[in-house]
Amino acid sequence: MAAKQVDLPPDEPAVDGMKTAGWWHEDASGRVVCDVCPRGCVLGPDDRGFCFVRQNRAGRMVSTTYGRSTGFCIDPIEKKPLHHFFPGTAVLSFGTAGCNLGCKFCQNWTSSKSREVDRFCQEATPEAVAQAARQLGCKSVAFTYNDPIVWVEYAIDTARACREAGIQTVAVTSGYMSPAARKAFYSWIDAANVDLKAMDDEFYHKLCAGRLEPVLDTLRWLVHETDVWVEITNLVIPRENDSLEAIRRLCDWVAEELSPDVPLHFSAFHPDFRMTDRERTPLETLITAHDLARAAGLKYVYTGNVPDPSHQTTYCPGCGEVLIQRDGYELGVYALKENRCGHCGVEVAGRFDASPGDWGSRRQPVRIADFARPDTTSGLPKKGATAGLSSSAMPKGPDNTAGQASSGTQLPKSQLDQQAASSPIAPSDPTPREERPMVEQPTPTPEGAEAGGRPLLDDAQQQQVFHVAAARVVATVNVGTAAAVESLPAEVAGRPVLGAFVSLKRAGQLRSCCGFMGDSVPLGEAVDRAAIRAAKDD
Repeated sequence: MAAKQVDLPPDEPAVDGMKTAGWWHEDASGRVVCDVCPRGCVLGPDDRGFCFVRQNRAGRMVSTTYGRSTGFCIDPIEKKPLHHFFPGTAVLSFGTAGCNLGCKFCQNWTSSKSREVDRFCQEATPEAVAQAARQLGCKSVAFTYNDPIVWVEYAIDTARACREAGIQTVAVTSGYMSPAARKAFYSWIDAANVDLKAMDDEFYHKLCAGRLEPVLDTLRWLVHETDVWVEITNLVIPRENDSLEAIRRLCDWVAEELSPDVPLHFSAFHPDFRMTDRERTPLETLITAHDLARAAGLKYVYTGNVPDPSHQTTYCPGCGEVLIQRDGYELGVYALKENRCGHCGVEVAGRFDASPGDWGSRRQPVRIADFARPDTTSGLPKKGATAGLSSSAMPKGPDNTAGQASSGTQLPKSQLDQQAASSPIAPSDPTPREERPMVEQPTPTPEGAEAGGRPLLDDAQQQQVFHVAAARVVATVNVGTAAAVESLPAEVAGRPVLGAFVSLKRAGQLRSCCGFMGDSVPLGEAVDRAAIRAAKDD
């Protein structure tokens, strides 16, 4: 009997986050071999791949995170970063858990390396994601935070639903994907930002547990054989890939092997995950990289993760005039006339509308459960469904910045809790999937928590959380101060949560939102870690 070969996922519904996967085959011994990426993980019964989320279940490969997300947020498209794909528009961003690379410098490791999938993921059908994007006025949906390569079946179905709803789709990816899977995936994708980490196979082997050539192959194929709009990001890491020789080699390859029209973003590194032994990337290094790329003939080069408006602005490759002025994610002068320079008429590479979007630099968390039940007569979510935003009066931090903290599933309690009670999406079962019985029973709520894992806090305790988060932000920014930071009372600080996020606003505009999910830690520690990240990393 011939070994089984599966190229495309079967047309069957997902059950409890599980769906039979595509792109795998049996080897001669009956083990399952994954064909999604160059790793080719060989899996015995119940084994998981390197990515953790693809698993051999009863002799077939399954995706264990289908329809499960680590969270949704509306971002500016420039944050992906995409500077030539409908500038100024809003993009609904989301991801899941797991990754097929092992980057020691991962900036999203709390989701990409999480092993607590069931504990903190929201459930969302592809149709709910598409309808949420349409109702919220998003031009596109981005598969980001972790690499969509490892949840390709869910990503394809979501992209298909988005296309039917008139929504564009964006992949933020390492490009570490097999030719067979990428062809099916990118037939539904409109734009991609590919992370080209270095032009050095030893770098990929040592710091990413991967290889360089499959990424280069994906980039060549995307640029020359598809209609997908492509931009590239290079994270510049001190003492790893920041030498003049390394940067020149990367710039020359993009210019010669791809096209001078492909935008290239040099992004600043900050210490994180398993690489905290070096400094942030100096602005001067990014500017030097920018100049080397321009000297290599690249027309559109940008710096990222730093305040640097002059090197984040788009200039006409013909006359040199400003076409799209940027200050962070805010647009100023806009001199494009569709895809041509408004000064000299030269064509500008990219995807542009007649006018730019006006989303600005806002970041807006979204409660996807509000879009889970479509109106059967119109195909749209029920009237009155809104983005799930938390709002509270907060003590002021530096520069009159207000701090807002949230922990667990949703914190603080608000009108959103009332909405959740009627939501068709049940709280995730916190029991690890491997330990569940075949017939699931209701999971008892842990002591001191509401259904869904929220810590039970009264109004006074919630305000204590907010004040402590704001105090930690102030202390982190004002590094010269020696004042002690207020701590939460023991009965609050010790409540277990699966992560926390702290948001900073100025004049009602979101300026930072950082945190983590997936680790079970005391609430006090979670708020402290999230506040420090919000103050320093975003």
